[in-house]
Amino acid sequence: MSFLFPPRREKRKFRYKPRFSSTESNQQSGESQYDTKEFADRLHRSWERKRENRTRNKFKSRSLIWMIFIVLILVYLFYRFFLKL
Repeated sequence: MSFLFPPRREKRKFRYKPRFSSTESNQQSGESQYDTKEFADRLHRSWERKRENRTRNKFKSRSLIWMIFIVLILVYLFYRFFLKL
């Protein structure tokens, strides 16, 4: 009695179908759209905006946490000292 392995399936093949058939028009528009100096400027401005938004959001969340903490301490002190039964 011989032992046989099950047959292997064929590997899936990548079937890429481009949306645009004309490669010349894509290359021309790509060159003008991504001028290196202009692209670098846009990228720098984008990074700058993202960094500013992150620092603003951090500040807002930190101030909110401190406000909640202070309110909790005030509530605790109020119940502790003013509502002694």
